[in-house]
Amino acid sequence: MSITRSILYLAVIPLLLISCSSSGGGDDGGVPVGGGGSISSLTTLDLAGVTLSPPFSADTLSYTATVASTVSELMLSATSGTTASDIAINGTTAGTGNIVQSLQLIQGPNVFTITVFADDLSSNRTYNITVTRAVPPELDGISLSTGALSPAFLPTTTTYATTVDFLVSNVAVTATAAGSGATIAINGTPVASGQASALIPLDEGANDVEIRVQNALGEQRDYTVAISRPVANQFLERAYLKASDAGAQDGLGSRVAIDGDTMAVSAQSWDGVF
Repeated sequence: MSITRSILYLAVIPLLLISCSSSGGGDDGGVPVGGGGSISSLTTLDLAGVTLSPPFSADTLSYTATVASTVSELMLSATSGTTASDIAINGTTAGTGNIVQSLQLIQGPNVFTITVFADDLSSNRTYNITVTRAVPPELDGISLSTGALSPAFLPTTTTYATTVDFLVSNVAVTATAAGSGATIAINGTPVASGQASALIPLDEGANDVEIRVQNALGEQRDYTVAISRPVANQFLERAYLKASDAGAQDGLGSRVAIDGDTMAVSAQSWDGVF
């Protein structure tokens, strides 16, 4: 009887060992694996000429970067931990092991996802990069307290002209920036976007008003408004007065008197009568 029990115990022990080894109870970090698969990561992630924030680390999954308004394309390069790992950008496989990919940028935020897969595709890890392309340093509009711009305003047109009357001795200028975070200076004085400047004195003749807009990255664009104000003798010629029925022998205008908004003009003779 004792011999029979010993044989039975020996037969049970291997079965228990086999059951334990195939249970998958090891610590795999909660990521399902199979066939010897493992969690794959990137070992390098780089945007040519651009600094990622924070600096790349295999365990850091989110990054940001900012580029100038003139940058419409970036080259992304990435390397996985193993040469057999597929790498996808925005859901499309870009290559295996080591990739170099061109990224097209629009103005404002651009979000890219870079996913690296385990060799046996049993798990993956996704990295996110948000690249913000700055809005160009442009104005949305320029207006004057007196006078109209010529030509009509366009953000890409930087030179304008207008003419005011001789009696207009000053003008206020309002400039509106195209992008948030931009700053504006008019004749070197900071002015809030969409707000009128202080009155700018106008000399007789030519007057240039310089408007500079600067975006958050320090890119600048200058606009110029040339304002022409007649000189005094031009104004006097235009203000020449005579009666609508004056004759060649009439002596209108020998005396002139002004009181407020009333002007009195005497006639030394009229229709030959003195």
